[in-house]
Amino acid sequence: MSASLSAYLIPNLYEADSYYAVDTKTGVMRDRNQNKVVTLSGMMLKGLYIGLKNETGPAWALVLRRCGETWGTRFAKRFLGDISAFYGQPMEQMPMARFTALMVEYFAVSGWGKVNFDFRHIGGGLIIAEVNNALLGDVLRSSGERADVLLEGVLKALFCAVTGKEMDCYETQCIAQGAPSCLFIIGLESRLADVPDMLEKNEKHADILAKLLKKS
Repeated sequence: MSASLSAYLIPNLYEADSYYAVDTKTGVMRDRNQNKVVTLSGMMLKGLYIGLKNETGPAWALVLRRCGETWGTRFAKRFLGDISAFYGQPMEQMPMARFTALMVEYFAVSGWGKVNFDFRHIGGGLIIAEVNNALLGDVLRSSGERADVLLEGVLKALFCAVTGKEMDCYETQCIAQGAPSCLFIIGLESRLADVPDMLEKNEKHADILAKLLKKS
């Protein structure tokens, strides 16, 4: 994170050393709000992923994306409530830099990965999210899947909640296909309607982004 964004994290609600507390006597880990927190091993994540594919067949991707949307909705509700209470102001009154920095921190402290948001194309109605160390990254890398549909759902739901509009999200660059990091395009549902067809044709992130911006 850049120094300019880090300056907006004083104090930092999501400082890892103070956000979690582990009681080894009871075997319970809690966050700052005393909610129980559970850690999942890589083997468990892989098992859940394989089990879902075996149980649901071709529908697994849709099911996992819907799970992401459900978790993303809860993620957003908790996130927006926490930052409003901690900083004493609703999200709408926060500087954009602070809000962005807090989203980055919350993703990391929640174990979803390290995300960076690129707002350079916001005038064209598009946001780019680059994610490293995504929750299912290792699972997807070994499977060769085209996209992290779980994270697509999470980001979609998060930005629906933040903007109050019908947003959508698609991964346009995936580490399972040999890319160095994951790239997601976020925008209005209507703006991204053609993206699935572009992905089916194996179009690259830069080409998809260029076509979408040309339509704006």
